[in-house]
Amino acid sequence: MWPFGKSLSARVQDAVNQWPPLRGLGLNIQEQGGNVRITGAVPRQPHLALLQATVESVRGVKSVDLSGVIMAQQEVSEAAIAAEEEAVRKATEASKLAKKVLATLEANPELKDDPIAVLQKGTGVVLQGAVDSQHEFNLAVQLAKQAGATEVDASGLKVVEGAKARFAAE
Repeated sequence: MWPFGKSLSARVQDAVNQWPPLRGLGLNIQEQGGNVRITGAVPRQPHLALLQATVESVRGVKSVDLSGVIMAQQEVSEAAIAAEEEAVRKATEASKLAKKVLATLEANPELKDDPIAVLQKGTGVVLQGAVDSQHEFNLAVQLAKQAGATEVDASGLKVVEGAKARFAAE
């Protein structure tokens, strides 16, 4: 069960794959000590902003290095480029909400050590991971809403006795 037994680089890959504009690009994700380095190619500059915002919304990421990501523009129509860039812009803004919710959860003394990930979904967020008690579960949902999420899907957030200790030991 996530988050136990899943590396930070695997969790970053899951977050990147949630976005259709980034899915299937074959990006290489390496992580060491919370520092994430990504290499590969993206079609256009807005993809970099989406990639940055997405990776920063994953708990445990301390820094993101995109210096190994190049632009590999493809020949497509202006209309297709405009539509894709608008989709990437919306996704980037939405990822900022996930990052804000994550920061809110990490700032809370009761939740700061719980293994919780926040993914964006529309104007809401998806909470994944584990907390020690029903109180912490309810608190996470409440704080996500206070941070600006209009909807909170907490179906991936489980109450697991000793979650903090178990996550810290991995």
